[in-house]
Amino acid sequence: MSRVPPSLLYLTVYNPTLRHTGPIVGDDEDADEQAQILFYTARERAVSRDKILRQVGLVKALVNFTGMFSPSDMCENTHSQSRRMVMVSPEPNFWFHACVELAKSPRPPPPAKGKGKGKGKASATQEVAYDYYDSSVHDLALRTRIVHGYEQFKLTHGSFTSILASLGQQALEVQLERFFTVWAWSWDFEEDMDFAGHLGVPLHPLHRSLSPILDVFSQERLETFVTFLLIPPFVVPSTKLIESGYPSVLISHILSRIPPPPPPTNKSTDSKPYNAEEKPAADLAVPRTLNTKSLNDTIRTASPFMNMNMDMRSLKWMWNGLTFSKTSSAKPTAPSSPSIAATEEHAQEPLPSQEAKMQETLVVPQRPEAEVDAESLQEAISSDFEGTMSHVPSPTKPEAIPLPASPPSSPPDICDVEATRGDDGTAELENTPRIAFAFRADGIQAFPEVSNIANPHNSVLEERPATPVPQPDFISTIVYLATGANPEQTVRHRVYHATQGIVTFGVIAEDGNSLDLSLIANALVGLFSKLEDVVEEGEKRTDDVATPVTKILEPQSKHIICTGGYTFSSSPSFSSKSEHLFNGRERLHSEFDIQEVFSRSQNPQHWHISKRSLGVNQDGNMVDGQVFMEVARKESTLADVDNELTGAVRRFLE
Repeated sequence: MSRVPPSLLYLTVYNPTLRHTGPIVGDDEDADEQAQILFYTARERAVSRDKILRQVGLVKALVNFTGMFSPSDMCENTHSQSRRMVMVSPEPNFWFHACVELAKSPRPPPPAKGKGKGKGKASATQEVAYDYYDSSVHDLALRTRIVHGYEQFKLTHGSFTSILASLGQQALEVQLERFFTVWAWSWDFEEDMDFAGHLGVPLHPLHRSLSPILDVFSQERLETFVTFLLIPPFVVPSTKLIESGYPSVLISHILSRIPPPPPPTNKSTDSKPYNAEEKPAADLAVPRTLNTKSLNDTIRTASPFMNMNMDMRSLKWMWNGLTFSKTSSAKPTAPSSPSIAATEEHAQEPLPSQEAKMQETLVVPQRPEAEVDAESLQEAISSDFEGTMSHVPSPTKPEAIPLPASPPSSPPDICDVEATRGDDGTAELENTPRIAFAFRADGIQAFPEVSNIANPHNSVLEERPATPVPQPDFISTIVYLATGANPEQTVRHRVYHATQGIVTFGVIAEDGNSLDLSLIANALVGLFSKLEDVVEEGEKRTDDVATPVTKILEPQSKHIICTGGYTFSSSPSFSSKSEHLFNGRERLHSEFDIQEVFSRSQNPQHWHISKRSLGVNQDGNMVDGQVFMEVARKESTLADVDNELTGAVRRFLE
């Protein structure tokens, strides 16, 4: 049969010392009783006033009756066949009361008695009976959940006493209604049975190495403030945070307000495609000397945009506005149409259009080296010239192709040289704009010396300087914390927290204290860098530790240590819903002086241990805390379990 999980029937908050203020309508004898109820919510859509007063009156009677025998130990819970009633008093005279229905399963209907028409009629009117599971909820889990809810309200609004004194009863009722209505009906009793969730916020596995770094940073820049670090879901507390005694829900509240990390983006290379329209075709360079070796090397790295079939031995060097000839006295004139002169043996061949050249793939197959007549080239290059350097024309698209104005350093396979014109009109090789020439076996082409062409095979990528790490931005959160000996007197504080990557730095300051957030943000860049180094080194050491095969195959024991509202477990994924651990913790908090609880279940045969008073640490200080352990090896004896527990505590204290 289907199992119905446990659920909340109703939740109420009341104060028996409150009295009705104002005129009473008629002879309303229950006006004072109704004024004592500050908040009420129920699973039923509408509940009559009389039913609410009866439910709250029953709880008051139970508390008052048990208080007659022991004023310091009043009634905290009541069990029935189908329900659990829990009472919690977080502040003097203020009480929470929750009624929870246990998990249940419908019973199969009994065989019907009788024959004929009465059989169907009897089965239709028969009520469904249920079997209830008494272990589906635990009193300690219910009380802990209510206390956490109260601490959350107190953290964001203030204590009940302070609100009642400063704003009045009506304002307190409104705030309770807004907060606990949502909180009560988001209560998942199945997930609430996780034992580790009731103990506190987990400490980072490397908190012993990270906390000293945080303390040094706080002493240098934030000496009078409380700081902490968050690496979700872990916390790295500073020494002042541990000594302050702030509730652990403060860390949980800040963890819920950390913005999610940005979505991952596709990392692109630093190179970007060359845009022909970004730079003007003005700054060019002219090669003075070429040798066969460098020319052949250049051919192998030539731009893939070149595709011309020419005989380089008989080629006459000429561009638009630039002509190389044997005599320096002849001044070239710009041709009327863009063209490249060829020899009588080779007719002029049209060049592909610019669009066709750009559509060619950047990855070209390796071409063989071409034999070059170095003497003819040297003769052609050493000629005088006049005019302005220009681009390679295109028969179909004669627009100019701009080149970069300030090209970076030349690739090693490209020959470039600088030249200036002297007084006599000859070219002098000095500081002038530079141009890079690239040669291929089937043609030549002048192309810009660009380092950001998106081609990993034929381009030289420029190393860009590292982008500076931006300063993290602070987010402010208002909280109410008790600073004195009276926990009901809360003071407004602000928590400033900044996140970079997965690390969040937080500082707590009373409302009104000024902080130089820009100066702190500038210093956080170095702090985050140190923290990342320590975390990476710790993870590396953990990965290098080899685990024996026998230890991997055998059932692993697990434990969790609770101290000061923080927890440290044998594994980050510690999870247990064992009823034995809840019972052991409840006995440790009972009026009896119990130090250790050892219990063993029958199926499966596991050991469950609870222990308090951890011992003395390396500094000689007594550590007050609790340790809870589960041993899954059924062949373990009581002595083996006790030795394993002692070893876990010793490793924690060290």
